[in-house]
Amino acid sequence: MLPERMLSHSWLPPTIAGLLSVLLLGALLWSMQRHDLMEHAEEYASDADSAIQSVRLHLQRDEEFLDLLASELARGNPDCEAFQIRASEFVTDNPEMVSILWADENFLVRWVAPRETEGQVAGVRLRLPEPERASHEAKITRSPSYTRIFEFVEGNPVLALYTPVYQESRFLGVIGGVYSCEKMLQCTVPNYVLEGSRVSLADEGGNLVSTISRSSAIDPRFIQKADLSPFGRGIQLVLEPYRTGFLDTRVWMLVLLCVTLTVGVSYGMWALTREANERRKTHHILQRERDNLVNVFEAMEDGVAIVTPDLDIQYVNRVIVRDFGPYEGRKCYAYFHGHAESCSWCMMEDVIAGKTVHTEWCYLRNGRTYDLLDTRVSNPDGSVCKLKMFRDITERVEAENALRQSEHRFQQLFERAADALFLHETDGRIVEANQTACDSLGYTREEFLGLSLTDIHVDGNSETLWELLRSEALSSPITLSARQRRKDGSTFPVEVRLGPLNYGGQPLFLASARDTTERERSEHATQKRLEAEKAAAEQTWSRLAESEGLHRVTSALLQGVTLEEVLDVVCREARQLTGATGSGVLLLEDGSFRLTNWTGTPPPGEEAVPVEGSFAGLAVERAAPLFVPDLTRSDLSCYRRPRPESLIVVPLTARGSTIGALDVAGTEGTFDTSHIRILSHFAAQAAIAIEKARLREQAEQLAVMEERHRLARELHDSVTQALYSATLYADAASLAITAGQGELAASHMAALRGLAREAMLEMRLLIFELHPPALEQEGLVGAIQTRLATVETRAGLETDIRVTGEEVRLPSPVEEALYRFAQEALNNVVKHAKARSVRVQASFSPSSARLEILDDGVGFNAADAESCGGIGLRGMKERVEHLGGLVQIESEHGSGTRITAEIAL
Repeated sequence: MLPERMLSHSWLPPTIAGLLSVLLLGALLWSMQRHDLMEHAEEYASDADSAIQSVRLHLQRDEEFLDLLASELARGNPDCEAFQIRASEFVTDNPEMVSILWADENFLVRWVAPRETEGQVAGVRLRLPEPERASHEAKITRSPSYTRIFEFVEGNPVLALYTPVYQESRFLGVIGGVYSCEKMLQCTVPNYVLEGSRVSLADEGGNLVSTISRSSAIDPRFIQKADLSPFGRGIQLVLEPYRTGFLDTRVWMLVLLCVTLTVGVSYGMWALTREANERRKTHHILQRERDNLVNVFEAMEDGVAIVTPDLDIQYVNRVIVRDFGPYEGRKCYAYFHGHAESCSWCMMEDVIAGKTVHTEWCYLRNGRTYDLLDTRVSNPDGSVCKLKMFRDITERVEAENALRQSEHRFQQLFERAADALFLHETDGRIVEANQTACDSLGYTREEFLGLSLTDIHVDGNSETLWELLRSEALSSPITLSARQRRKDGSTFPVEVRLGPLNYGGQPLFLASARDTTERERSEHATQKRLEAEKAAAEQTWSRLAESEGLHRVTSALLQGVTLEEVLDVVCREARQLTGATGSGVLLLEDGSFRLTNWTGTPPPGEEAVPVEGSFAGLAVERAAPLFVPDLTRSDLSCYRRPRPESLIVVPLTARGSTIGALDVAGTEGTFDTSHIRILSHFAAQAAIAIEKARLREQAEQLAVMEERHRLARELHDSVTQALYSATLYADAASLAITAGQGELAASHMAALRGLAREAMLEMRLLIFELHPPALEQEGLVGAIQTRLATVETRAGLETDIRVTGEEVRLPSPVEEALYRFAQEALNNVVKHAKARSVRVQASFSPSSARLEILDDGVGFNAADAESCGGIGLRGMKERVEHLGGLVQIESEHGSGTRITAEIAL
């Protein structure tokens, strides 16, 4: 508001009002001009798109016609007369084309249509640059080729299309279509575009070669350019909109209105003007869309058909073709319904008269239901036809039928339900109840319609329920317990399930009430039984857990290899089974206990524990487990320092004799009587495993002794015999020398040297039968290299050793087994193979170790290898297979031998 001091001057208010009017006028003019510029830019862009699509559709249709002529010429049809007739009719129907010509394989023009143009080019060879280039390009590419714009007759710019004609691989010539650029613009560009814009064609250099103009006033702000590719080489369609004076009249009207009207009236006029612009824009869009109707129909998801008053199908889009098939030359009643005569319900006369008919029909031809809209449309020539729109509503109709069936089923289920069912609104007012509800509460169906849920519910979660209903927060079903009141005043417990339901298009709530009187009685009766069963189940699960623990302990004990590993498992698993703080194994040796292993705390205070006066001795003496819950009250000795608070000692008995004791210590309250039972079972398994480990060590010692005896036997059988034979040859040589028989003495001496070498070789082999120091110091590969250099090389064999993968130190049993395998194989090569060379291949991977021995000796029959005890292959296989490995032998007489051993790590 203006101050009163300013309003006292008579000239000031009009001045201020005028200034405000001028400012408002300027703002409105700027806003409307910007709005109109944006509208016109969109409008002209749409015009350019419509024009270019129209031109492309015409060119594509012409190209298809020329391709059809080319196909017929390739088959020998038509002749000159038929060509003239068909081509002339097409040129007449499409005035943008000047002529259609046929040139033979030498590009000499033979036929031309229409006949009026035949005298200009008939008998002429295609020598103009563009026709010559395009026709040759069509021949080479075997596809239609366009020329650039060039001058043809009397300086008029034209555009030509050449389609090649091939009879299999034979080139017969080209079909050419010549377009007048000016007529192309006149006949293919929509009229509303020609009325509002100057339309031109520009060549690849941007030069305008043909223009259709109705005014010289051009608005340069909205010039539109579009490329005609691929129908021409660099040809562009240029639209230059004519300048309009739409803004001048509006300016004077707004100036007058701003001076005479208030701000509110001005705003109202602007709104009215905007509505008028929208209407004008809508009218223009409708006119433009009518010209592009074919393109729109093809892009629509709905079916479109145009039927003439004679019931001939003039056009259908791709959706109708997909649903009903080809339509050419068919009547609508035969195409859509399969009838031989016109349908009795046909409404063609009503539609042609201007009536719009909306129906729904299920077509038996394809079994689909459509929403149909029939209306009248006008053709460019003034005739009228029926436009029929098909919208496939099969799924919707099926859904509606399913919904009706679902509502019917719901009504049946509602009436037949065993529970009491209520339909009510958000305020709790009951609108429907089933017969079960009437029977359970004593009301009639009419009496229920005047009640609310509050009338039949006496307690429960009623307040919370009403809050959820009023706040519309109940989006999914809920279940609650409550009590319902019958008509006579008695109550009973129920379980209510409440959820939203859309019934008959109305949002309601469905409440189901189930009488839980018997269930509460049953639950109370079974509660005690469940408690008793729970106690029994807990005891069963406890025994099952103990059984599983003992099974894991037994499995762990059986996997032990050495006695030390077995004792570690015994201590660790005993501690884990009972939750003890520490455990140890005391083995009985020479009248006292020797502490062999222990784990946890407190640590051992001494390694030897006497039998007399100790907890372990007392348990062994009684031959039963000893449980001491409080060690502070006992004077017996304990090897742990400081003394633990509680202790369980279990004797270890194997084969009827006590071999030691299992000592498990813990804090006060750690153990109970169940732990004694668990440790007793565990101690029995542990004693067996300990005895098994002892027996395994004894077996290994016996195996070592047996190996030593075997070496002694071989030393006696081979080396001793060789030395004895050498002694005989030495005596014979001495006698021959004394007798003067020099040649005989030399022969004996040669035999003596051979026996000496053989004895020396046997000694080396026997020495390497023992565990060589190189195996421990250098590993498997180093030990084999030493063996090859010491034995095989000195025996005159060519040796080679190769390593694949990264060499790593293997576990001692694996390394020993592979070395013994190689040793035995090499012994066989030296003794029996008569080979010149031997090769060793060692392969290492994270999962396995592989050793391969290959020689070029005489070979043997591999099938009989195990029966040949002198070769010793059976012992090699047993040594490797004992560790889970595999031995493979490949040999034939005269082809050498390959022996492979592989052990998984």
